[in-house]
Amino acid sequence: MRNAHHHRQALLVVTDGADQSSHRSLEDLIQIVQASQAQVFIIGYLDKEEYDMYRKSRRQKVTLVTRQETDNPLTAFNRLAKESGAESFFTESPDKFAEAVETVAQQIRTQYTLAYCPNSKVGGFHRLEVRVAHSGVQVRARPGFAGVSEPSAGCENEKLKPYQYESKVTAKNGCKVYHEDFQDRDSGWPNQQGYHYKSGTYQMAIAQKRSESEYEVYTRQVGGYEGANVMDVKPAPHVAEIASVAGDVDPYKGVLVANGPSFADLDASVGVDWKASGGGEDLAATPGLVFHLNNLGYYAVVVSKDAPGTHGIAFKLIKRYHSEPIGRALCTWKELPLSKRTHEENISVQCRGPVITIIFRGAPVSKFEDADFKEGQVGLIFFGIGHAIFRDLLAEEVHDTALDLPLSHEARPR
Repeated sequence: MRNAHHHRQALLVVTDGADQSSHRSLEDLIQIVQASQAQVFIIGYLDKEEYDMYRKSRRQKVTLVTRQETDNPLTAFNRLAKESGAESFFTESPDKFAEAVETVAQQIRTQYTLAYCPNSKVGGFHRLEVRVAHSGVQVRARPGFAGVSEPSAGCENEKLKPYQYESKVTAKNGCKVYHEDFQDRDSGWPNQQGYHYKSGTYQMAIAQKRSESEYEVYTRQVGGYEGANVMDVKPAPHVAEIASVAGDVDPYKGVLVANGPSFADLDASVGVDWKASGGGEDLAATPGLVFHLNNLGYYAVVVSKDAPGTHGIAFKLIKRYHSEPIGRALCTWKELPLSKRTHEENISVQCRGPVITIIFRGAPVSKFEDADFKEGQVGLIFFGIGHAIFRDLLAEEVHDTALDLPLSHEARPR
């Protein structure tokens, strides 16, 4: 806009969702909008369920299914538009979208320009209010302007802030490698009471509601972090990658966290040690590795020491759509042919197109085919009553053929 030939300037932004780890914060962007001459009209083309969730949350921040927090788009869009003297719209159909575009065009065509020369040349932001002596009308105008000493808006030649996880991303033979050792608490993983960094690990826990004294004993057993039980994620709405925060975690739904770049074909692995803290077989502690997490859903390989019908460590492959209340099991619990138990197990997975290969202790144990989630982030998941300690999450982008292992007859491609 700095090089625009016309004095009147307008920017129309059309978006289908919440911010996804932008380099700039909302406050930074608002300052740029205030210093710019442009009006910023924003149209949020959102699914109705997604819009209703944003509207009902009444929070400045909302939580994604990755457990990352982001600005509530209803709040963010309204603030950006208002600071520029424009308007924001939220539509859910082509007809409503067309109406919003026509409204923007009408506003741009029918505007007054008011100007004055301030007495002071002091910099900073100056608040203004425009009033008219006429009832029944609505005034839409900029709430102020940036003083003469305010730096001009722009992004040229500015060093953008990296994503928090970028310090953990390297390149190998032209492919990205994401290695998270959980040593740096600023590397971007959610850091709350029940899912947090601790001593070079990432720990997750779910507790039953108990008396205060019992809960204090429990917190000492799982790592001694302070505070109440873990917050829960409700089933995510249709389309959106958003989650509401409400009360204690439901052990059946579990808790999911994720971070890092998106991968298609990949090798991924994580070390995990876990312990149950009551709840019985149905609520046995069950950690897992998540992959191809995107706006539709995700896959997860989970492990258990107390799975129904097994006597050792067993695994299961889960496929979960955000629009569905629970995940789909792509196979029943399969007991691993392990000669002995170790302090920590390593969950590994390979994805080559639609083919998913599960690996334990360096050997492939099962292969499945499913093509619904073609790419996405990696993450961690935990179900049941107890706690899990994760170490050394590694995800590598690859371009080679799949392992030579027959497909499981229990795979359920759609």
